[in-house]
Amino acid sequence: MGRKAARAARRGDRRARRIAVDRGDLAPLLPDHLGRRPRRADADTGGGRVMAAQAKRVPLPAILLANDLLDGDVVFAFVDGAGPLAWTRDPALALVAADDAAADRLEAFAATELRGNKVVDAYLVDVAIESGSPVPRHFRERFKTLGPSNRPDLGKQAGEGIASAPKG
Repeated sequence: MGRKAARAARRGDRRARRIAVDRGDLAPLLPDHLGRRPRRADADTGGGRVMAAQAKRVPLPAILLANDLLDGDVVFAFVDGAGPLAWTRDPALALVAADDAAADRLEAFAATELRGNKVVDAYLVDVAIESGSPVPRHFRERFKTLGPSNRPDLGKQAGEGIASAPKG
């Protein structure tokens, strides 16, 4: 956008504003100090701070939730009787990570299973403990633990062999 159009946009010319929005160029609509692009520090010259992005972790307690790659069903990480982590369809059997070490263990297990093409979309879900079993705090994950919402007589909420079908 030219200098004239930018000035008109700042003055309030509706046509210039519409053109700027259509083109995706919102810089002329902002005040002068906000419209400029910030200078990027050159990493080679050390001319600025470089901040490392830290991964955001969900609040604890949390469980590991994923989708089975073969059948698409929602699965949860749990401790098998022998001790290694495995997958189950039953959310009540899910291993609850109450501290950072347990959460790190679940994330490492998820990374291994993702590389092995056993599950997809594995992530930690913050939960509340109700009646001794973990219940997701967010609506999306709560839906995933229950099954289809249009047929409450089917799926996990109907109790269709949940405990008898561990995945692993």
